Amino acid sequence: MTRKKRFILSSNCLLNPFCRVYLSGRNFQLSSRLFSYLLENGVGIIQLPCPETTANGLIRWPMGRQQYDNTFYRKHCKEIMQPEIDLVEEFVSRHYQPVCFLAVEGSPNCGLSWGSHRTDRRGFEIIEVRELESACEVRSSGINVEILAEELRKRGIYIPFMEVPIKAPKDSDREASFFRELRHLLGDHRGDTVPLASGAAETS
Repeated sequence: MTRKKRFILSSNCLLNPFCRVYLSGRNFQLSSRLFSYLLENGVGIIQLPCPETTANGLIRWPMGRQQYDNTFYRKHCKEIMQPEIDLVEEFVSRHYQPVCFLAVEGSPNCGLSWGSHRTDRRGFEIIEVRELESACEVRSSGINVEILAEELRKRGIYIPFMEVPIKAPKDSDREASFFRELRHLLGDHRGDTVPLASGAAETS
């Protein structure tokens, strides 16, 4: 049977957790299982650059979405992702199927849901509010995710966005739910009992 031509778009630090701010954790074990599963099932990977690292280097303090949300940083994000967006467009034009974009839980740039944060007297975000304080309050996507969606939309490319639960414990319900959704997008109907590790059977 002919292998389906599929690819995913990934946040940089999922393949290279060293790019994360040290407080975010470096879950290589989850990355290993995730990308081993994708590669063993014939799914190509396009890795976006990390805007935080390319703008501020590796030795940096953690910041909130609010600190990154400025004209200069948005311009930087847009500029550095253009080669990867071009590559996505080329793959799509050659009839490769985009499966999803993999976002990063808790990231002010590459997360799908930054959430609500309290601010200090200067207006800087300091503490995440776990529960929204009002029904009309909206959880914002990370800056880089927001720009990625805009750039893909400009080119008429629509890809599902998924958030990888990097902070979830191994074998937790949240992790299992993420992998179920990923299997669904790939059309993998083998069930949750299939181990996501080396040696997993290949889908067509």
